[in-house]
Amino acid sequence: MNGLTALQICAEHQEGGGTLLKLVEYGRECMTSQVFAAWLQAQENEKWNVLHFCAVHQRDGGTLLKLVQHGKDCMPWEEFDEWLQAQNIDDWNVLHHCARYQGDGETLLRMVGHGKERMARDLFGEWLQAQNNNGWNVLHLCAEYQGDGATLLKVVECGKQSTTREAFVAWLQAQNREDWNVLHFWSRYQGDGGILLELMEYGKRCMTSEEFAAWLQAQQNEDKNVLHVWSQFQADGVTLIKLVEYGIECMSPELLWTWLRTHNNEQRNVLHLCAEYQEDGETLLKLVEHTKEFVSREVFGEWLQTKDMNGWNTMHLCALHQSDEATLLKLVEYGKESMTSEVVGLWLQARGNNGENVLHLCACMSFVQYVADESSRSRSEAAELLVDDNLADWNLLDYCSPHQTIGGTLLKLVEYGNECMTSEVFGKWLQEKTMHGSNVLHVSAKCLRDGETLLQLIEYSTRYMTVDMVGAWLQAQSNDGWNVLHFCARFQPDGRTLLKFVEYGRQYMTREVFGGWLQAQGNDGSNVLHFCSGRASYGGTLLILVEHGRRCLTTADFGAWLQAQTIEDGSILHLCAQFQREKGMLERLVDYGKQCMTGEDFGAWLRAQTGEGNVLLLCKEHQDRGTYEKLVEYGKQCMTSEDFWAWLREQCDEDWITDQ
Repeated sequence: MNGLTALQICAEHQEGGGTLLKLVEYGRECMTSQVFAAWLQAQENEKWNVLHFCAVHQRDGGTLLKLVQHGKDCMPWEEFDEWLQAQNIDDWNVLHHCARYQGDGETLLRMVGHGKERMARDLFGEWLQAQNNNGWNVLHLCAEYQGDGATLLKVVECGKQSTTREAFVAWLQAQNREDWNVLHFWSRYQGDGGILLELMEYGKRCMTSEEFAAWLQAQQNEDKNVLHVWSQFQADGVTLIKLVEYGIECMSPELLWTWLRTHNNEQRNVLHLCAEYQEDGETLLKLVEHTKEFVSREVFGEWLQTKDMNGWNTMHLCALHQSDEATLLKLVEYGKESMTSEVVGLWLQARGNNGENVLHLCACMSFVQYVADESSRSRSEAAELLVDDNLADWNLLDYCSPHQTIGGTLLKLVEYGNECMTSEVFGKWLQEKTMHGSNVLHVSAKCLRDGETLLQLIEYSTRYMTVDMVGAWLQAQSNDGWNVLHFCARFQPDGRTLLKFVEYGRQYMTREVFGGWLQAQGNDGSNVLHFCSGRASYGGTLLILVEHGRRCLTTADFGAWLQAQTIEDGSILHLCAQFQREKGMLERLVDYGKQCMTGEDFGAWLRAQTGEGNVLLLCKEHQDRGTYEKLVEYGKQCMTSEDFWAWLREQCDEDWITDQ
């Protein structure tokens, strides 16, 4: 129905090749040479002959080669050439199929050898250069699917020997319908820089400087040239720099500069891609050093400041993706050398589309590496996890190692900013928030686990900010309603950093404002006391914090602060009963409440429920018997008899109730 012969059906469906070859032998025995040749040459409705089917479905290679030998033995010279050159309806010839499906390389080379032996030089060249309907030639297919670079180079050598210089150049430069050339394919799918450089040498020897430059500059459908593709997909900075050196040799300074600043469809140039994907740092710095030599200071500075479609410049990407913080500082030094102080200030202040500046990204720099190590991902993949959450929803940060820190780099950037900005601009820079409301204090408290860096950051910054600016900076809340106290209590390994921030607050705020800062609640109702109560190591910190509140708040506000409940976890009593093991801790909190609350409010505080039960039930499960009985006594003193017995029944201690 579709014109298939028994031979073609066998080549498509019978694995192993034995059946196909046996069928060929039967045909040769019983047919005349002319009929047998016609049988081998037959094409079905879509113009596939048996060679096409065999190259695609018989992956052993030997079957195809034996089939070719049969044809060679029985066909006249011209017919054999036509058989090898035949293209199907999609313009694929047997070489295309071999390069795509015969993975050993040897089969393809043997097929090329058959053609070279029998075909005229110009005919052989046309066969090698043929493109299918998607514009792919055998080089494209080799570069993507033949992992052995030696196969590609041998095919290239055959082409060089059998075609004119012009035809050979056109073959190397050929782009498919998506504008990919052989350099793009090899850079994307194979990681052997040596093969790429040998391929470049072929081009350099046979092309004029203009042709060679055009080959390097060619962009595929995503607007990526060979620099973009290699820097993004191959972690081989040596080869990348060598590619740049090829460009330096064959291009004028103007053309070279155009090539380096060419951006892809994400508005990224090679500098952006190096900063993100070449994680060794050295490659990025070498690229910068090469470029400095042939462009003016102004043009070089503009290159460093160029933003991609996310609003990120090279410094942003370097802060987020480079594992060695020295790379970031060196990049900034290059920028300082090429820009005026005012322009450096603007560069440091530059913000991505989500509002993050280099300080925000630098503060989470070490955590990117931690995620990469813990999840067996590259730094780029780990950073993408964070960026996908817009630097806000970092659940994995809960598990961040306390030893991960990049604080020295952050402080150095702050110093750079202070050197080139006015005090007013510097203060605003530090206060900038991402689109999720996080300023550098929030991000640092979350990611820099040494605490000392965070304190040095505020100590240094307060020298150049007004009292009002410092107070506003400390009070600033993220979109989740968290201020720096919440972040410190949640993420800093001990309470010393938190208490130091409390001291700064007392110093830079009025008593009334300071009290409001302590009482501030996140969107889920949590205040700083809830975070401290939920961490076993924060018991002492919790009591000191409560004492600060007692001294600065009115009795009513102090009581309301203690009574505040989160949506899920209840009040600090519930959290303390669950997580604080220090003897007497829960009793001391209850004493604070008893002193500042009315009897009715105090009773309501004790009776409050969470999904885990009331404080009495949690105390029974997690605290000692003495603490439990003391809490019962408090309830008995402040509640009506009816409320008290209802409270006891909620935690189902029927034996105790009976004893009473």
